Amino acid sequence: MHYQKYRLIIPFLLPAILLYGVFVVWPYAQAIYISLTSWRGVSGNKPFVGLENYQRLWEDERFHEALTRNGQLLVVLPLVTIAIALTFGALFTQGSQQIRGAGFYRIVFFFPQIIPAVIVGILWSYVYTPNIGLLNGILRAVGLGDVSTSWLTDPSTVLWAIAAVAIWSSVGFYMVIFLASMQSIPTSFYEAAILDGATRWTSFKDIPSH
Repeated sequence: MHYQKYRLIIPFLLPAILLYGVFVVWPYAQAIYISLTSWRGVSGNKPFVGLENYQRLWEDERFHEALTRNGQLLVVLPLVTIAIALTFGALFTQGSQQIRGAGFYRIVFFFPQIIPAVIVGILWSYVYTPNIGLLNGILRAVGLGDVSTSWLTDPSTVLWAIAAVAIWSSVGFYMVIFLASMQSIPTSFYEAAILDGATRWTSFKDIPSH
């Protein structure tokens, strides 16, 4: 019985496995092999040098700087994105305590998720433009012109400027996931908590855990 089951499953899996091997595994294997050579992409010869390229990379200070910045993004992006998305999810679902116009705000915050990445880049390039950008314009208008800078060329701000865009464009996706989970909680639980004098924070903290 089990043998006949596998005879049915394997023919359906083989095309997917074959495509994955050709277009994913094989290119990765080629890239790893090329990294072990001194090939410059022009000649047909690929002299094997072993781990020499990796040793040079490890001794390069720019590599360590890039690794540090990627580590910062790896920590900041998930924590901030999920924290904001969870906050919005709670504000838009906590029964009678949810803010007015919650449906409209859900659409607004999810909208960046459906914008192509190219469009997101173009939009934020206008926000960060040094002379006529929206961000610097607002800072000058409120008397903070000294704070304005070239956000994408200043080494001290470029990483966080990019992080802000990534967070802005990703919050909506995680917000929807939290909304789907929180909306499964009956509103009567929140109403009962209000009658018992619970605050919004108490309702958020205790009701989902029970």
